[in-house]
Amino acid sequence: MSKSFQSMSVTGYIARDPELSYTPSGKPVTKFSIPINHWNGKDDETWWLNIVAWGKDGETINKLARKGTLIALSGSFYPHVYTRKDGSQGVVYELTLREFSLQAGFNSTQQGETIGDVDDLGF
Repeated sequence: MSKSFQSMSVTGYIARDPELSYTPSGKPVTKFSIPINHWNGKDDETWWLNIVAWGKDGETINKLARKGTLIALSGSFYPHVYTRKDGSQGVVYELTLREFSLQAGFNSTQQGETIGDVDDLGF
C-alpha cells in the first residue's frame, strides 16, 4: 500500500495567539489557526485551518507571533472527519507545519505594539 502525501502552502493572518504545550515526553508543540475565506457561489464561507508546529519551529512561532501576524507556511495537509453530537458529519482541516516565514509589514500586533493594519491599506 502506498502512502499519499498532501502538501499545502498558505499565507494568512493568525486568528488567535499561538498556544505552546509539551507532550508527556517533553516535545514542544504549538497550535494556532488561520481563516480561509471561500466563495461558495452564494456567499462567503470561512473555513478554519488548524496549524500544528513541532519542536523549535513551534517555540519560535510562539515567541514571535501573535493574533494578527501575517505568516506564510507550508506542510502536510490532513482533513479529519468526525461525528457531531447531532449525528451529522463535520470536517476539521489541519496542517502539520514543515516550513514557515513570518511576513513583515502588515502585522496588526507584534510585541504589544501596533505597527499597521490591513484595513489601512485603502483597497
